[in-house]
Amino acid sequence: MNVKAYIVVDSMDESVIADVQKQMASFGVEFQYSPYREQNSLNHCVEFYGTAHCQKEKFYQLAQQLNAFWNEEQDSYDDYGFNTKVFHPHIYYLLLELL
Repeated sequence: MNVKAYIVVDSMDESVIADVQKQMASFGVEFQYSPYREQNSLNHCVEFYGTAHCQKEKFYQLAQQLNAFWNEEQDSYDDYGFNTKVFHPHIYYLLLELL
């Protein structure tokens, strides 16, 4: 199954962005990332996408590791970092979808 992540980071610091990506890799799913770009509607934030291939079971495990509480739809999870405890303190928004 294919997985897509949309990530908004509340920092434009390249080391913070690299740390977010490194931490995501530590959960056992190897994402390929798009180049990051400034997020147009938010000040001092960047956005990027990640795609990966994993089993459906691994997707659900990944979702639990990335965020403690999700706004959940069918095979789609999203939440804002200020609403809940996500895996990295600089996550502003995170969307995880099983495609």
